[in-house]
Amino acid sequence: MTLWVIFGTATYRVITPAAVRPATAQRYFAPYNGIVQSVHVKAGDKVVQGQLLFAMNTQDIQLDLDYLNAQVRMSEIALDEAIQESDAVNAETERGRLSLYAAQRAIAHRQIERSQMHAAYDGLVTVGDPNLITGQMTALGDLVLEIVPTAQWIVELEVPEESIAELNTTLAGELSLNARPEVSQTFSVSRILPRSQQRNQKRIFIVEGTIESTDGWLRPGMEGTARVVIEEKPIWWIGSHRAIRALRRLLWI
Repeated sequence: MTLWVIFGTATYRVITPAAVRPATAQRYFAPYNGIVQSVHVKAGDKVVQGQLLFAMNTQDIQLDLDYLNAQVRMSEIALDEAIQESDAVNAETERGRLSLYAAQRAIAHRQIERSQMHAAYDGLVTVGDPNLITGQMTALGDLVLEIVPTAQWIVELEVPEESIAELNTTLAGELSLNARPEVSQTFSVSRILPRSQQRNQKRIFIVEGTIESTDGWLRPGMEGTARVVIEEKPIWWIGSHRAIRALRRLLWI
């Protein structure tokens, strides 16, 4: 045993608290001022690309469109009559009206086209409550839903400042989450944030890793433990390096 401790080696790992978050998020906003007609998903639902998420009420827009269509037809008739009568002034006036009505009609068509929102990709709904949104008046830009992709996740490691120098973006590790500790998720270190933070009365650095594979059960905010593989080290060094560092800080050596 003594010889093993002195001459043996083992894989040295930096072990830290960790949490997962989505790599990105797609937010869906009200496309214009209006009433939300129906919401077809809620927070916690999984969606597939192209699935209908919510629809706006288009009744008022359709009435405006019917009115504009009628005005366009009337202006076209009036323009034809002015041209036949060689009335340049009225012809120019009707051309202006026709252009205005056509532009307003195009806006109404675009609003109707945007009245239904569909999922941009497969994902998980993280924000959205049909009971609070359906039938409510919304303003342009109001948040209706948020969806995160279920296949793209980031793990955030809280690395103590005494260990941050050992990490770089060529390393990889394993993540064990409290929700399913028997399952290990592999990840690759992708980014080291340059500024330290104060958490739980300790200085830590946030290190991000890209989770390479998932089974679709991850949820934002899940916590666990990450183990970053550094390199092979002597057994005696792994067991004593923290105490040696603490002694050096104390004695300034």
